[in-house]
Amino acid sequence: MNEAEKPQFAQSMAAVGEIYGREISEIMVDIYWNALKNYEMTDVQKAFQGHTRDTDNGQFFPKPADLIRHIDGNKDGKALRAWSKAYQAIRRYGRRNSVVFDDALIHAVIEEMGGWIDFAGMSEEDAPFRAREFEKRYRSGLLTGVGNYLPVLIGMDDAHNILGGFQEKPAPFLMGDTARCQLVLSGVPALELKGVA
Repeated sequence: MNEAEKPQFAQSMAAVGEIYGREISEIMVDIYWNALKNYEMTDVQKAFQGHTRDTDNGQFFPKPADLIRHIDGNKDGKALRAWSKAYQAIRRYGRRNSVVFDDALIHAVIEEMGGWIDFAGMSEEDAPFRAREFEKRYRSGLLTGVGNYLPVLIGMDDAHNILGGFQEKPAPFLMGDTARCQLVLSGVPALELKGVA
């Protein structure tokens, strides 16, 4: 969201406040705004609506975390989807090719686990164990955030060719949303990627 949308955001909060019998102060709007400003207005409004229909938690006024959960999904689901994307890249491109994911946190987790060449070289027998480790690290990264990451996970062929002077930079395959992959590739700080559509 941008500053011009803040009045619309405040109106949405006031409308939800009416449902729950809560008075919405400027301070409360500021707190929620800071927690949610990295998301698109349409996603935030859908989250407010989704919360009011949530049969488990919808009877209470939403906290920012409730709204973020409606936008992003829960940590377990995100970690599972991230593993699925990473494993699909292994099967499609293997360790010989370089890759860029549309999620910088995937890059950070793979680097923590030994880098792309090692990660993509795992055996079928190791995959279930590596999946659990990946998902655990990914869930942790969702809570702590990720700062620096490698914009390209370099495969064996590109590493060999760059070291040998046959090419200047890697030629990665993109995994996921192309626009988000380009942001990751350009080195946009991972925290700024959160909420980018």
